[in-house]
Amino acid sequence: MSHLNAKPLHCIFYSHPWTALLLKQIKNIDFTDSVLLELSCNSLLSRVLPNKPNKKYALTQVLTAPEPEKKGFFSFKKKDIFQLLAQKQPKMPAPVIFAPRTASSELHQISALIIALSQASVCKQVIVLIHYAEAQNFSSLYDYADTFHILWDIADLPCLKLTELTQLLATNHLNSERWGGFHLCNHTSRQVSDSEERYTYFDSLKNYYLIQAENV
Repeated sequence: MSHLNAKPLHCIFYSHPWTALLLKQIKNIDFTDSVLLELSCNSLLSRVLPNKPNKKYALTQVLTAPEPEKKGFFSFKKKDIFQLLAQKQPKMPAPVIFAPRTASSELHQISALIIALSQASVCKQVIVLIHYAEAQNFSSLYDYADTFHILWDIADLPCLKLTELTQLLATNHLNSERWGGFHLCNHTSRQVSDSEERYTYFDSLKNYYLIQAENV
């Protein structure tokens, strides 16, 4: 655990929003007592999930102190910010806090997350979801992360942004203890005819990233 956090923080970079429905395929993360938290310049996940999130329950609401809950005549108890904002979604392994559906600065979102991490909560760990193409935008957060994972749908071909992501992590943040793995998946709505060849190709990339992490 990072000494800066009150609870573990894990980063998952994903290749396509539908991979959020395949998170359970990451076997080395226990999603029990967790909350998922999307970081995005403009929410991607809220557009593809079946239950549309309530607009007011966005990540940046963490910066707004919730109304105290009155107990008895004089005592007040602050609400658990993760319980207050997280929303359940079918097929997702934990409740989700979505990024704003309208543009919000990356610094604003990171500040909200850091504040939330320091607050008492029934949530035991936070799992951040970031689209790989937006990884550079949130790089100031990565010193706080305990592990990094990449969840990649084989229907998505590798590209420059993926290379930039791996270089960013390997250069500044990655080591064998923080590397959670390169995990492959394939959503049923994105089937490809050459799936076996793609799995073989991406397996070679997985080994490359593991070597990179071990050599840091």
